Amino acid sequence: MTQYEQNLTKWLVILMISQEIIPNYWKIKKVSQIGEVVTGGTPDTDVDEYWGGEIPWLRVSDIGGSLFISDSEDRITEKGLQEGSCSLLDEGSIIIATRATIGDVAIAGTSLATNQGFKSIEPNDNIDSKFLAYYIISLSDYLKSLGKGATFDEVNKTQIENLDIPVPPLDEQERIVEAVEEQLERVKKLQKSVQSVQQLSNEYEDSIIAYIFSNLNFDRKKPAKNLPEERDIPESWELTTLGDMAHFQNGNGFSKSQWEEEGKPIIRIQNLTGTGDSYNYFSGDVHKRYAVENGDILFSWSGTIDAFRWTGGDAWLNQHIYRVDVEDSVEKRYMFYLLKRCASILEKRKVGGTLQHIRKGDVTGLQVPLPPKKEQREIIEMLESIDFSTLEKGVTDTNELLTEYRESILSRAFQDTPEADL
Repeated sequence: MTQYEQNLTKWLVILMISQEIIPNYWKIKKVSQIGEVVTGGTPDTDVDEYWGGEIPWLRVSDIGGSLFISDSEDRITEKGLQEGSCSLLDEGSIIIATRATIGDVAIAGTSLATNQGFKSIEPNDNIDSKFLAYYIISLSDYLKSLGKGATFDEVNKTQIENLDIPVPPLDEQERIVEAVEEQLERVKKLQKSVQSVQQLSNEYEDSIIAYIFSNLNFDRKKPAKNLPEERDIPESWELTTLGDMAHFQNGNGFSKSQWEEEGKPIIRIQNLTGTGDSYNYFSGDVHKRYAVENGDILFSWSGTIDAFRWTGGDAWLNQHIYRVDVEDSVEKRYMFYLLKRCASILEKRKVGGTLQHIRKGDVTGLQVPLPPKKEQREIIEMLESIDFSTLEKGVTDTNELLTEYRESILSRAFQDTPEADL
């Protein structure tokens, strides 16, 4: 049995809870029996009167952070709500992504509307919103397995209405929520500790790269033609500029109105730095110079200054990030490590107020050492012989274990009897 089949079986077992597993006074009810399922809608984007109002209007990309959500990138007007096939959800409604990131769940922290990528549940008075939300989260793998569609996977309204929900008395729902959140808080603290280790790992790797280049004076500000005869680099090396070694192609300024829920992902800085994992998508056509594929070197020039190797498949590049295309005389991996070193130098040259950045001339004009290709490969080999991956793998494995533990908390909360010790 594959891992997918094992997970699916696990969640199917939850759905098939019988009176032999839970107390007799618990009930198994369909979602349609405990609340109303509401499908979202989108007002006409060509009608200005529908947009820019006070009502939060959610896209799938808006959720995925905290459990409660009260705001959104886009807002609609009362007219947009009434004429745009939308429904105003009550505070406390359970919002379920049923397209793209199927199974993502949030609770409405205020009255709001959603697009058609959601099916939402307005629970009745006998259901605790958190209890229902946590239970739906525990079914995320099962919901993904239900998704079908010609263009993209989607879970329909009937499938949500027919989900089986175990319903204990309200006070026991609240007790389960309290126990679940106590365990989730422990996981959150552990994950913060793991993130601290991750940061130390990154600093260690950066310091090794800096050490390898430490005897090379390539932060000169004089033009190359005015260099002194004696240079702090080997005779066989050339002192050149980043602009002579590579072409720096900036990304496209994708506007929010172009963001979609399907298509190729749009790479933004937060996707590279890990400060935001969710992607926006674009399915149309833009110039091929904005396309990114596996193995490309990316360099962020706004906010966080750093170099990255892209491994996420075909994508589009957003503005504030360069795709770095090296010349024939340059090994791509050498350029990557060189840019990792240059990032700390360029960080000191930021300009601007609210959104600090570096100017392209400061990047392309930075003087750097260029060894012959054979020696570039020797430097690469030296850097890659240091096993940064061991610590990285340990951090990744720990994070995966914590994620699995978090999921098991939700699973156990609904499998065990109320008397079980969570």
